[in-house]
Amino acid sequence: MRKTLLLLFVSWCSLSFADEGMWTLDDFPFDLVQQRHKVSVSRETIQKAMLSSVRLAQGCSGSFVSPDGLVMTNHHCVSSCLAQISKPGEDLLKVGFYAREPIDEKVCANFEIEQLVEIKDVTSRVKEATKGLAGADFAKKKKEEIARIEKECSTSNDVKCEVITLYHGAKYHLYRYRRYNDVRLVFAPEADVAFFGGDPDNFMFPRFDLDVAFLRVYEGGKPLKAKDYFSVRTEPVGDGEVVFVTGHPGRTQRLYTKAQVEFLRDRLFPLFMWLLGEMRQLLLGLLERCDDAERPLVQNDLFFVENSLKAYRGMHLTFAEKRFMEDKTEWEKQLIASAEDKQTVQKALDDIAFSQKVFSDILEEYLLLEGRFSMVSKVLVWARHIVRWSEERKKPNEERLSEYTDAELPSLKEGLFANIPAGKKLEEAKIAFYLSKIREVLGSEHEVSKALLQGKTPEEVAKEVVEGTRLFDADVRKKMFEEGYEGTQDPATEIALHLDRAARAVRQRYEDEVEAKVNVGQDVIASVYFKNTNRRVYPDATFTLRITFGKVAGYREKGRWIAPFTDIKGLFEKATGNPPYALPERWLMAKEKLNGDALLNFASTCDIVGGNSGSPVFDKDAKVVGVVFDGNFQSLGGNFWFDEEVNRAVAVSIEAIVEALKGVYGADRLVRELVGQGKGKR
Repeated sequence: MRKTLLLLFVSWCSLSFADEGMWTLDDFPFDLVQQRHKVSVSRETIQKAMLSSVRLAQGCSGSFVSPDGLVMTNHHCVSSCLAQISKPGEDLLKVGFYAREPIDEKVCANFEIEQLVEIKDVTSRVKEATKGLAGADFAKKKKEEIARIEKECSTSNDVKCEVITLYHGAKYHLYRYRRYNDVRLVFAPEADVAFFGGDPDNFMFPRFDLDVAFLRVYEGGKPLKAKDYFSVRTEPVGDGEVVFVTGHPGRTQRLYTKAQVEFLRDRLFPLFMWLLGEMRQLLLGLLERCDDAERPLVQNDLFFVENSLKAYRGMHLTFAEKRFMEDKTEWEKQLIASAEDKQTVQKALDDIAFSQKVFSDILEEYLLLEGRFSMVSKVLVWARHIVRWSEERKKPNEERLSEYTDAELPSLKEGLFANIPAGKKLEEAKIAFYLSKIREVLGSEHEVSKALLQGKTPEEVAKEVVEGTRLFDADVRKKMFEEGYEGTQDPATEIALHLDRAARAVRQRYEDEVEAKVNVGQDVIASVYFKNTNRRVYPDATFTLRITFGKVAGYREKGRWIAPFTDIKGLFEKATGNPPYALPERWLMAKEKLNGDALLNFASTCDIVGGNSGSPVFDKDAKVVGVVFDGNFQSLGGNFWFDEEVNRAVAVSIEAIVEALKGVYGADRLVRELVGQGKGKR
């Protein structure tokens, strides 16, 4: 036990010299990089990395890689676009896409790219507004002040402003973004090579995937003239080379208390995994009987469900690590012992623990009526926005639900009004699934179940909604959102209306009794934590831009050494001709033209989690050497802790990308743009 406490103390005070850390771009640890890796990085390089990195609103990362608005990301980050633009009888997920001429680049409806241009500390404003408050009063004042700050910053529809809660409430930063909503697809390979190995190899290493895609940002109908972008380096990385990653890690819980972790372990994750498993079976069955027009849409949904399911299973295994839970217990003990006001820290821990009990009581209602699983159907999400906006528009900006504030409305409208396909059979199946889970989990006697079903089966109601709604038409959605839905008698808005009162109520209780208590308690904990770490600690991830550093490195697993590299010839050696190890025909035909020794995938100790998909990997000179697409299985525990011995980020090498573009796809125009950049700011 003394050894554990010593390690905790060393880690607390110095971050243990590990490559751990998802640092904000205004607080890059130059000293730690120099101390750990003997590498100096300039402030100009970090600023360039910030302006060259982008966020895909769909949940991924990317980077500008040419002065003409070319953005590199992952294939799986554009799979929804491929499904959308596939014509009847055409499956672009299967055959891939390449725009040989600029005129051939296809619009990705509902795609938004955001470039972070400024970070401003607004902690004092938020804390002054909430000073001395707790519970519902704290939550209300915090929401109002954040809405004011964001509105002041959002000067046009091209600007997006977000107040980001850091350290679970100890700090608040205002992030100002440049928004781009004319985004077009340039290149994406076939799914069989982008996701070679399928679900069995997902979150594994070695990997043999070409999970890359290129988009282009347009402004005023022409390619964006990007002032800042990464140049690419075709020379492969070396073993032990120091590399950096900028991206938008989704959510981590490394500063969670023991009570919060136990809630995830015992309540939230088991429920998530059960619902995702049920959804997976639904989609697998639908895939067998759907027509060609809806197949890409079903495949896209299935990929993300399977990906999420495996991720949650991997994260849940972290809780079985005896050392992890022991360390969390000792961390809290040390936190109290190091505090001048021990009673205040203990009360903060107790308040957070009580909030988790409240969350446990309302979990099923929150998850199904307001949370993640209330959004399984596009039609019902559209209907919710239409119904809710009719009420929210009557309120002052500061009193609206956060997604309907003036700062958030432009993005919401872009998504709602976009002309994107939603297969009717797929929607009918998902609505029936959703209604059946409400009945099954909340009970047939629950007021929401009765209001939604009214004596009918979930399948009957779903059929009525899909056959009767007009919301598949983007123009109708726009009209109903702007002019009101009252009197339309649309069955989808009727469902949303039946859900709304109960959903708002459970959301309010979550915000007042769970979120607010956690924010106040974490503020106390973070203050003590900062004092004992000399403020050299990174905040938990918030799907905002972060930078991490590490080295290219293998690792030991179950007694065997796993090298950090794979190459193109290894891809052909692993191909069996049977899914998920079947290569596309054009790859088999191009085999002799390719350099088999070209580096395909590589692993590094960079600290990444979900949301980093599409992140650029670059060297100390800010030259991109790869694009992150995954982590190994051990990285799934990275939501809660970082183990440098085995946690690895996995990336596609630029060398393989260029080799494939030239040798397989004949994408000479794209290759020239990537490696032949002659102008622009480097």
